[in-house]
Amino acid sequence: MNPKTSSVNHLFKFGSRWTGTLAVVLLWLAATSLLIWRATEVNEELAAQQDRLVAEVVKGTGEAISIHLQALQRVVALLAEDNDALIRELASDPGNEDLHHALDARISRTFPKAFAFTLASSDGDPLLEDFEGLVGEVCRSEIRHYARDPQLLQPVVHPNPLGYHFDVMHPIPLRQGAEGIFFVSFNTEILAKILAKHRLPGYDLLLVNRDIAGLIEIGAEGGRDALEREIRLSPEELRRIARRLPLDRTRWDLIAMGHGAARSSSHSQLWHQTQWALGILGVISIAALLIIRRSQKAVASASLGLDEQRRRLRAIVETVAEAIVTIDERGVIETFNPSAERIFAYQAAEVVGQNVNMLMPEPYRSEHDGYLARYLTTGEARVIGVSLEVTGQRKDGSTFPMEVKVSDSEVGGRRFFTAAIHDITVQKEIERMKNEFIS
Repeated sequence: MNPKTSSVNHLFKFGSRWTGTLAVVLLWLAATSLLIWRATEVNEELAAQQDRLVAEVVKGTGEAISIHLQALQRVVALLAEDNDALIRELASDPGNEDLHHALDARISRTFPKAFAFTLASSDGDPLLEDFEGLVGEVCRSEIRHYARDPQLLQPVVHPNPLGYHFDVMHPIPLRQGAEGIFFVSFNTEILAKILAKHRLPGYDLLLVNRDIAGLIEIGAEGGRDALEREIRLSPEELRRIARRLPLDRTRWDLIAMGHGAARSSSHSQLWHQTQWALGILGVISIAALLIIRRSQKAVASASLGLDEQRRRLRAIVETVAEAIVTIDERGVIETFNPSAERIFAYQAAEVVGQNVNMLMPEPYRSEHDGYLARYLTTGEARVIGVSLEVTGQRKDGSTFPMEVKVSDSEVGGRRFFTAAIHDITVQKEIERMKNEFIS
């Protein structure tokens, strides 16, 4: 054979062999790039789904705690007003055990798990002897702050050997025109139960002190005295806080803190599966399909988790004592909880899909759509985020006074407005009777 021809054939075979190898390498590189891109995308999708879910849980939990604290404040105020005469007598004769036991019994009927109660002068000095040591120095300090300015009251957990608690106070008139303070202390377990009910797998929901960095006030187990861990968050735990929500009129922030090990394990498992698939060069296309299929299942699982959380939030809305009504940006009612059915005497099926102005008497009914359109156009908030006393209209056409607090939110590019409504007919009647008595 001609040496020249032999050299050409050798080069051809060499080139053919490397062409095949190059094709395999290019195919492997293409599959590797595709799988890495898909794994990264799935990881980002899962992270985004998780972040949205955590944000929704924290918002719902914060609203539940705020509604509960507001309800406690209102009931304490009504309790003080209903027992005005008894409180005045006890303030005039603080050593009278019969009066003390009578008031204690009435408070226990209203709040079976109340920690303690007391009366204080306008200077913040307790009027009742505290033989059991239930009213500690922190409580006394809070009373003095409240006496100077009731608007400064922001609940905070008070340590006590008999149980950690927080206070709810209300001003009271004493004899001869003097002013006093009536307050009831509550165990932290009533808020711990809300945290436990809303807890999301892989996360801890905690109330932390806003003024003292990292200090845990209440967890799902209870107050600081019930925690089976350090009472301060470590630097590592502070970095794992996924969401923080300041609670109005408190010194608490609600946080969702991720379990670092669980989240890292989930991410490591995803990357391990990707690397395992890349190692099987002979079945790279099948491996890619398996990874894509698994990623789709992971996204579907996350979506199911989000649906489950939405069902939980819906259950919360349906069980709270406050009437909750949500509308879209056109004023059309989307949700109408059982408390709203009770207050307005409509069934949810009768109002969902209808304009919310059907729950208002004239002239508010005719003006409401204009208010809503102006807010959406200008962003000028006249009623958003504040409590208002307005008039509602029941199904039978009768009207009643109510307290409304409206908040707005955006989910999936859609604008929603949520109204928390409280029928204040009884409160107004008490005020009217009090005014008639005074006059």
